[in-house]
Amino acid sequence: MILVIVGGGRVGEELIKFAEGLNMDVRVIERKATRCAELSRKYTVRIYQGDAVESRILEAAGTGEADILIACTDDDKVNIAVSKLAKENFYVPFVVARTNSLMTPIDELSRYADAVVSQGEILAEALKRYLVGKTTDLLYDDRRIAIVRLDPPADSPLIGSNLGRYISAGELAIMEVSNGKLKPLDNKDTITYGKRYLIAGKRDTIFFLLSFTLPASLRSPESSGV
Repeated sequence: MILVIVGGGRVGEELIKFAEGLNMDVRVIERKATRCAELSRKYTVRIYQGDAVESRILEAAGTGEADILIACTDDDKVNIAVSKLAKENFYVPFVVARTNSLMTPIDELSRYADAVVSQGEILAEALKRYLVGKTTDLLYDDRRIAIVRLDPPADSPLIGSNLGRYISAGELAIMEVSNGKLKPLDNKDTITYGKRYLIAGKRDTIFFLLSFTLPASLRSPESSGV
């Protein structure tokens, strides 16, 4: 099976490791020469330096033969353009695209990608996985962010423990809603007795959704009595 990975960053490298373990024929397209050299030293996959929005680069990587193409750069415009080329010019059977911002038009991307992976959804799922069920209530969840009420009893073993134990380092941006305001938290913050309202997701995502899509009753949980 032939897999073309567009983007040799952190996500792309994880895909390389996974695909090599399955003995897939992996071709990687990466724009930066230094990153190409680094990947070439670490893996036996074929590396192509260049801009994947150029058809000649996709052609050189054998995209026309690919069974799967994954566009996982950190630039959503590139991922959209590559997905479109893969489907319309190279007829790739299965295209996967990564999105990094909630401002990206998912409907447009879905016209070309068979599967769309949203970073915001991953963050929200991580919050639920680590916190919900640990004396919390899920108040809001749209698969991009999640709001939970953390209310451990006074004798809870969670009191005083570090929030960093329940979230993967670097995966989540967590803010606390207090008196209608947002307070950023980090892995040094501890769980305390009493009700606390936490929102998880990327910081720009949280502010965007708080302003435009969250119900008014959830924008200030303290004042609404939830």
